[in-house]
Parts: sequence; structure tokens; C-alpha cells
Amino acid sequence: MGDPNLPDENITWYKNGPEVMNITTDETHRIHYHGGALFFLNISANDADQLICERFFLHRHIEPSGECFYYHLKIEVFNEASRENLTYGSIQNSAQNINIPCPQPVKDTCKTFNGKFTWFQGKNLIPGEHKGNLWINDATKDDEDIYTCLCTWTHNHMVYNSSGSRKLFVLEKAVYEKVKIISPNTKEQLVKKGSSMKLNCTVDCGINAERECEATWLINGSPAKQMNGYNETTKLEIEDPSKKTFFTATLTIAKVSAEDFQHEFKCQGSGFYTAAFSTLTLKNDG
Repeated sequence: MGDPNLPDENITWYKNGPEVMNITTDETHRIHYHGGALFFLNISANDADQLICERFFLHRHIEPSGECFYYHLKIEVFNEASRENLTYGSIQNSAQNINIPCPQPVKDTCKTFNGKFTWFQGKNLIPGEHKGNLWINDATKDDEDIYTCLCTWTHNHMVYNSSGSRKLFVLEKAVYEKVKIISPNTKEQLVKKGSSMKLNCTVDCGINAERECEATWLINGSPAKQMNGYNETTKLEIEDPSKKTFFTATLTIAKVSAEDFQHEFKCQGSGFYTAAFSTLTLKNDG
């Protein structure tokens, strides 16, 4: 329940199984409840049943009006060997400084019980880190690992630990430069009436800058790919070893008509921060 401070008398927890078992409110028991919060203190091997054990808990909530609501909760308990596969999702980032937030369930527990945070990289303690967020400054590929946030808290005069992990992937740094039009590099293109031709709109977006790097052709202000008689294909390329990022939109005209010599062809490129364009007209070559 969202409110862990609901009156105990309005809440009942049961454990489903061959026999339905009531769960106590006695805080000296390892599994007990208090209001909307169900406590599992020091999960044991019996809870895990070797690798995985599923437990189904039924939660009954009585409103002051007398209405009664039932909620079902499925619990899965894994052993320590499965920790790598039990992260709260991954963090993939190319920033210079990367923030790793403690998983919200652990944060909430720490806040409720005024606990203390510690952080681990893999199995190694990170000294001096006691906040709900961990910052990795000047991150490199060497910093890729599983990071675990551990909260130490006290309940009924006993000390407990809750932890959650996230896996960090450090991506190659991206440099989003001002978008540059590489092609076309002239204002006019000679072509024979009735022939076929291809026009390339190529833009340079930066280094590892594929995010929102795009190019397209407009004909008299309208998208060429939506007009009859024209076909547009696109391709994103990252050069090795420079990692420069190029996007090309290729416009194919199956048969150049007299009307095409009257059109304005605009190559329009956009990147993460900026946009650019270049116009082109066709001239009859004979």
C-alpha cells in the first residue's frame, strides 16, 4: 500500500499455499506487517527453496465505510548467485560525469527508517559514499560494473540491510557539433530532360552524434518522400576510426520532367542542437 501508516486493524495479510496462513503484526517475528507495509527480515534459505521460490500473499484492506478490498502480491526470492541478473535496470550513458541513483525501493526504506547508505562497485566498498545518489566523475570504460546501494537501518531495536543494484555501461563520448551540409555543394545541377538521376543530401552531425541526426529533401517546401515520381532513401554512417557521424538522404528521380526545372530542391539537415539547409535547382543540359 502507498501509505505504510494505515491502522493495523484495517489491514490483514495472508500467505497462500496448501493452507492459508495469517501473518502477524508482532514485530518480533521475522515476517510481519505494520499497516500497509509487509516486512521480510533477513530472508532465509527456506524462503529461497534452492534457486527460486514464489510466494503469493493476499492483502485485505477495509475502508472506514466498511468496504473491503483484496490485493494479491507475488514474491520471488533468488539466491546470491543470481545477483548479476537481478539489477534494477541498466544505466547507459556517455556523459563525462554519470549519476547512479539508488533504486527507489531501497531509497524509500532508508528514508522511512532514517538509515545510512553505503555503495559497492562489484564486491568492493566505495569509501566515503553515503548519499542516495552515486556520481562517477570522468567516467571511462574501466568504470563499467555493477553498483550496489546498501542501506543499513534499524527496526524494533534490530539492525537490517536492504540493497539494490544497477549495471553501468559507459558509452563512447558524443560530440554534437553544428550541423554541416556536405552535399550538395553547388546551387545548380545539370541534367538532361527525360533522364534519371540521384541527389544526395549529406550532413555531418559530429562525433558519435547519431542522436537526432537526420536529413531529408524538400521540393518547393513539401517533403519529397510524400510526392509522386520521387523516391527517398536514408542512411546513417559512422566513420572509422574518426567516429564522425554522417546522415545521407538520397532522392531518386526516375524521369526528369520539364516541371523539375522549375522546382526548388532543398536539402535539410538537423542534429541534436542545430539545423541547416542548402537549396538546389536543376538546369537542362541540352
